[in-house]
Amino acid sequence: MTYSSGGLIQASDYNTTATSINTLWGTGSGNSGYGQTNTLTALTAGTDIVSAAQWSTMIARLQSMQQHQSNNTTGVPTAPSASQTVSVIGTIATCLSTVTTNKNVAASYGGATSAAATTNASSWFSASTKTFTWTFGSSDQARYFFNTGGYIQITSNTNTIVSPSSGTAWNTFVNTGFNNWTLSANTSQHNGTVGTYTRGTYLSAQGFYNLTSTPTTWLQLQETGTGNANYNANYITVNVSYSAPTITVSFILTDGDTNTFGRTNTGTTTCTPSATPAWSTYLTSPSSPWGTVPTAANTVNTQA
Repeated sequence: MTYSSGGLIQASDYNTTATSINTLWGTGSGNSGYGQTNTLTALTAGTDIVSAAQWSTMIARLQSMQQHQSNNTTGVPTAPSASQTVSVIGTIATCLSTVTTNKNVAASYGGATSAAATTNASSWFSASTKTFTWTFGSSDQARYFFNTGGYIQITSNTNTIVSPSSGTAWNTFVNTGFNNWTLSANTSQHNGTVGTYTRGTYLSAQGFYNLTSTPTTWLQLQETGTGNANYNANYITVNVSYSAPTITVSFILTDGDTNTFGRTNTGTTTCTPSATPAWSTYLTSPSSPWGTVPTAANTVNTQA
């Protein structure tokens, strides 16, 4: 920047800031971009003068992003009026830095789009697998969904599994130990109980933007401390991949019990997938840049 607070601003300096704001507010690329069409217009050096209206529009975009992210206007400068002499507003740079840091955060959320629970009452010996796919309208709509703070989730906490020997070992493992798992733009979160259960793999610092077309284990939970050594080889695994514009998540229960006598699991396994978009109060052009939130499709539901 070549300007200073209270001084004159050059068109090129205004354009640099406008470009940064448009990257966050407009199409952007990667994990930047809310998919809004009412972006800022560049000025022509030596011809255009930065007007109060242009400053006001720039500040309005910053305010919309700040409110989307934290539902407040803390640090957002006051827009000048048309009767004022317009000079540089130094706090714009600070505000821009804040909304850039929080670009994938939402202060609130819209209603979740959930598929019906996928269940399976077949007896199983070694594995139960449920796979779900979320297909967005385009790769950009998938980006906008996560960039604005949306997330997908699988929940499995209403199982009625009856395990051999200790009766409810698998049921408690899934319902309490796993509970649910969430994928956001740059992180993932397992919301079950650990202690009795151990995370062998947990990519909590990775999210949608770390996905590849190769299924990768995002979470592996091991059953330990049950008092029955036969159950300590049991695992819950979440594998995830992305082939634009489709996200695929597999939820796998692996029974590694080597005791072959009477160890068939009975009862019902269940898993519910959902997708939750960010709120759209401050996104207006369009209000839902992610399009229609996809309802997850169940593609695999096997037990053996």
